[in-house]
Amino acid sequence: MSACSDACKGDQAVYRITLALTLFFAAHAFLVTLVPYAFAKEIHTACFGVKVLMFIGMVIGMFYMENESLNQFAEACRVISLIFLVFQSIVIIDYAYTLHFWMIDKEQTSWDIANLSLSGLMIASVITVVGLMFHWFADGSSCGLEKFVLSMTIIVPFFYTVAACTDYIPHGALFPSACVTGYATYIAYTAMLSSTNGECNTLIDRSGGASQWELAIGIIIAVASITFTTWNIGSQSSKLFGARGEDEKNDQIKMGDNYQDQDADEKKDNDEEEEEEENISEEVDGDWAVLETSIMRVCGLCTCKQV
Repeated sequence: MSACSDACKGDQAVYRITLALTLFFAAHAFLVTLVPYAFAKEIHTACFGVKVLMFIGMVIGMFYMENESLNQFAEACRVISLIFLVFQSIVIIDYAYTLHFWMIDKEQTSWDIANLSLSGLMIASVITVVGLMFHWFADGSSCGLEKFVLSMTIIVPFFYTVAACTDYIPHGALFPSACVTGYATYIAYTAMLSSTNGECNTLIDRSGGASQWELAIGIIIAVASITFTTWNIGSQSSKLFGARGEDEKNDQIKMGDNYQDQDADEKKDNDEEEEEEENISEEVDGDWAVLETSIMRVCGLCTCKQV
């Protein structure tokens, strides 16, 4: 990193920390799925001191890697980031439906009006912003790609928004469609803004960097989606690993059941042993009876001969 400029050093630092995070959580997920359930739960919910030390060591180790390796990692992230965009869209849909049903469950006219008002406001904002983007980014003769992307940003949301309000989609709703449309418009705006084509991008930043408010919006969206996802998964963690108190109670119940099963097994074994001893005793008694009968018969025969 010594041969880099200040901007390059900043990029390389981000690449190294990102690679350390990627490897750390990938190893964590692989280890949790590999080991037995009880051990996986301890790894997932405890061992934070060991995890922190491991992560710090990984971050330090990343700064000894060559710049070329990190550049290749950055190029791979450009492609893999599509998965993150899809994941973020799913999170927004989940959050939008959660908020939508929360307002519907109020069963009040005021909340229905608020639902429709928010949906209408987002749709109107999208139409306004897309119109401005046609002026900012698609005004030149060589801006065919920009015109296509902006056209799709209007056409595709129009069709799925109309479909969401019909009977073809039983669980469709206007509010989630408006939220997804707003997010798609924001993604289109950031993509247009990053273009280096001066003929199309009239808002191009000559300094080569994004403005503060653009970074702030991106950070807010990313943090909100990740926070909601974490909270949603955390609230359902009992389905994955079980609540701590419930686990202890279940363990006690299982221990009690095990003791009862052991007592029942021991009693069963004792009964079987007693039954076996009785059978042996009966067999012995039977043998003695046969022997006694034989002796009596022999004695009788002898008596008859004497007579």
